[in-house]
Amino acid sequence: MKRGEALPGKLYVGRSGQLAAMSEFLLRGYNVATPEVDVGDDIFVVDDRKGTLWRIQVKTAIGTERDYCYSGQFLVVLRQLLASIEPILY
Repeated sequence: MKRGEALPGKLYVGRSGQLAAMSEFLLRGYNVATPEVDVGDDIFVVDDRKGTLWRIQVKTAIGTERDYCYSGQFLVVLRQLLASIEPILY
């Protein structure tokens, strides 16, 4: 995006990041699914050959241009990362 352009809404940015992550897993041969109810898991990734399931939370940020780089920021609730639910949330 160019400086001064209006940014898309937060929901659009988050969903686009989620779809980008899903497409990358698909290109690598994994099956992906979106849960019907969002309780912290954004996508499920399945290795159909081994029957392995991963719970994934996708974080997306639009970078802010700096003189020498881009930076972005997002929040993760520590309690959610520390919860001992199987399979582990990534």
